[in-house]
Amino acid sequence: MVTENQTTILGLDIEGAFDNVNQRIIIDKQHKELANHSVRWWIAEFITNRTISVKVGQYWSSERKVLKGVPQGSALGPVLWNYTIGNLHRAISMDPRTHSMLIYADDITVVAHGSKHQETQRIIDNIIDYLEGLSLRVNPTKTEQLTIRGPSNPRPRSDMTAKLTIRGEVIRQCQHITLLGITINEELRVELKENEYLASRVKNNQKLLRHISNHQIVTDNQEWRTLIKSMITSVTTYNILPMLAVDSKARAWCNSVHDKTLLNTFKWPHNTPLKVIRTIADLQSAEEILCAQLAKGVTNDGHRL
Repeated sequence: MVTENQTTILGLDIEGAFDNVNQRIIIDKQHKELANHSVRWWIAEFITNRTISVKVGQYWSSERKVLKGVPQGSALGPVLWNYTIGNLHRAISMDPRTHSMLIYADDITVVAHGSKHQETQRIIDNIIDYLEGLSLRVNPTKTEQLTIRGPSNPRPRSDMTAKLTIRGEVIRQCQHITLLGITINEELRVELKENEYLASRVKNNQKLLRHISNHQIVTDNQEWRTLIKSMITSVTTYNILPMLAVDSKARAWCNSVHDKTLLNTFKWPHNTPLKVIRTIADLQSAEEILCAQLAKGVTNDGHRL
């Protein structure tokens, strides 16, 4: 018998996502929900009055009207996407003790605790039905599932893996999955080598901090602390805080990134003691941040971590 000591994470891939949004659905929805607001006419004009053309060498094709989708590069594009699928979490019924759904832009993640695979399959089917009603399709070949098992579950992975499907096609089991840009593995450890997105953000932010320092754009200590916290600490630590509780290597990586950022930004000698670096910068280690957040959890809940 498969034990309840397992969690399945499913990352659903919406084919085309922003490019396949049905414009008529957005227009009809806003005319119903924003009937007394003139912004509905502006939005309708924004998404329907768009054209594209192709350039080959020195030659341009004639313009063609864009009949579906919302522009990804615009500030309004993600807002309209969220507006399109905004009722998804209300439309899908589930027991919060065993299932949850996370939605961020076009990333839809279903988390299933235990072995109630029939219920998980029902939720997946309902999500697919809802999205198809919006002219959106879930791509089964790009959808992935990751199974995390507890230390007391002795069964082989092949016996405990849920055989979940999308329209009859089995969802691929993988050894790591990406959630909001963070790649984790089946042991709930952060896959630092696989996190190109995370590494790129850290590198770009470090470069920007050096630029700010070199040009003396910021000189106030408190402003520097705020910058470092928002550009480095939030990216490397707060975004992966749940995994840091069980992943000592990830905690060591966070601390190393913080230390190197400070050394390079302010051009301090590389033999400067880490304790001095953190004292001067008033920077908490990953362990200290984790403990503080856990303590806050105890305070807020009153009885548990």
